Amino acid sequence: MRVANKAIKRERRITPTIDDLINDLNGATVFSKLDLNQGYHQLELAPESRYITTFSTHKGLRRYTRLPFGVSSAAEVFQATIQQILEGIPEARNISDDIIIYDGDQESHNHAVEAVLQRLHARNELNPQPD
Repeated sequence: MRVANKAIKRERRITPTIDDLINDLNGATVFSKLDLNQGYHQLELAPESRYITTFSTHKGLRRYTRLPFGVSSAAEVFQATIQQILEGIPEARNISDDIIIYDGDQESHNHAVEAVLQRLHARNELNPQPD
């Protein structure tokens, strides 16, 4: 991906850490964590961008159709995409390919989990796996 990374304009974004979430989690008593299976590979590359990811194999040239891990901007793109999907659900945050859902009581928590799953389903490209 060295050649591809030279052609990619990076989106400089700060990735949150656990320390960033501690304040939000204060007072929550019910938690769930969703792992977005195969992380970056959940995001489809735009057809006009795929040529950048061309690589050679013994069977000829191949291209990625999904966001590969070696792309320099993959972490920022993935983080921003998941944040955008979760926007408006205050009880849900993501760090990389994990989504944490938290609340003060089970009933509210269940509603938040349902809201997150509906958003992910509506995007139809992300496949959460319970941990």
